[in-house]
Amino acid sequence: MRVVCCDGMTALHESLVGVDGKVVAHIDPYDPWAQGPAGVSAVGLARELIRRGVGLVYWYGYDGPEQRGWAFDELRESSSAAILWCGDVMIASHEKAAFGGDLGDATTPGTGFGVVCANVSTEAINACRRLGEELARAYDGIPLPDGMSGHLDFTVRFAPGSS
Repeated sequence: MRVVCCDGMTALHESLVGVDGKVVAHIDPYDPWAQGPAGVSAVGLARELIRRGVGLVYWYGYDGPEQRGWAFDELRESSSAAILWCGDVMIASHEKAAFGGDLGDATTPGTGFGVVCANVSTEAINACRRLGEELARAYDGIPLPDGMSGHLDFTVRFAPGSS
């Protein structure tokens, strides 16, 4: 184990030499497009990890249904050889359609998050899928802060690689 005193994205980016297939990285950015000291953004680093065959779990959030799955769309074009899986959870109401949410509040219909997994095992993907399904099942009918009946809408997106 080694402790590095620097920006996490920079440390990960600089340690990629020779780690292909030996690492699983988790990226959970505040601003996915902001460049860190190494000149790479979280999305850029995720693309690099995918191209190198490094395991990736990329967390993303959004505050409107039109943004749903945005990280999957961004990362899908990184490599046609990589298998990408995305589990997306959006807060929804049984009483009204989702519109603009609020990621800062994270309790309003239309707010959501997801994970994009790349270069990980089928077993890991299946475990993530089961977790998403169980999370949605656990919150079905739970009242939202405004009193409306809510639920979590869980969807899966999958892009098979060419290899």
